[in-house]
Amino acid sequence: PADAADALALAICHCWRAPMIARMAEAEAMAAEQRRKYQATLKAKAKASRLSGSAS
Repeated sequence: PADAADALALAICHCWRAPMIARMAEAEAMAAEQRRKYQATLKAKAKASRLSGSAS
């Protein structure tokens, strides 16, 4: 930074953003887990549908 005021402003921004970055990472991880579970559910339903269709 060019001077002390810029350094302070930069430090404040980093302190303000750090918790938000952690929350975003947590939200992305939760979304990935939900997506994985949903895809597994769809796959299971498709398999069940194929099995019940071939039994007829």
